[in-house]
Amino acid sequence: MLRTHGLLARQLGGDVRDGPAFREGVAEGAQRDLAAGLFATRAAGLLGMRDDADAAAHANDLLIGADVSARLHETPCGVVHVLADRVLGAVYAAAVEVLGGSAILVDSQAGFVNGIIQTGRFAP
Repeated sequence: MLRTHGLLARQLGGDVRDGPAFREGVAEGAQRDLAAGLFATRAAGLLGMRDDADAAAHANDLLIGADVSARLHETPCGVVHVLADRVLGAVYAAAVEVLGGSAILVDSQAGFVNGIIQTGRFAP
């Protein structure tokens, strides 16, 4: 919704990738009110303080940072299993590590297939 209909749509066309804007966004998302962070992303773009390519990474990583931060608080040992495809999983794993946790990346397709086999509903 943010990419197509929100006030940030113009700024959210770039790819999400690990880098300085990503790490800044993750850390900020973990510590700050999400709505305020998204508004600040828009304002920084309008004021020429952040280019649109970095705005996409920063805004997405505010969201990821808020999500990961909430989950790390639920995990007493700080180890998080990330079930996702390689691209999204790598971004989430990096966010977990930025926030002081340790991530174990599990390929979502392999996990699905293994789960189906384990339930006995599908035999290879």
